[in-house]
Amino acid sequence: MIPDAFMLRNQYADLKMLVVIIAGEQDKLIDIDTQSARLHSDVTQCKFQKVAANGHMIQLPPIR
Repeated sequence: MIPDAFMLRNQYADLKMLVVIIAGEQDKLIDIDTQSARLHSDVTQCKFQKVAANGHMIQLPPIR
């Protein structure tokens, strides 16, 4: 998946649909303040939502 995302990164600005980036603030796999924020700036019609007390798999309940 990473090589495909890297290959397509120059096409993100061409997206015409609304894109919502949802990132867990406790993500230990990626740095959401750089990677997710960069994607947010590359996509014109984009919303960026951080989820407190959650990690990379935001669809799962947080581990306490």
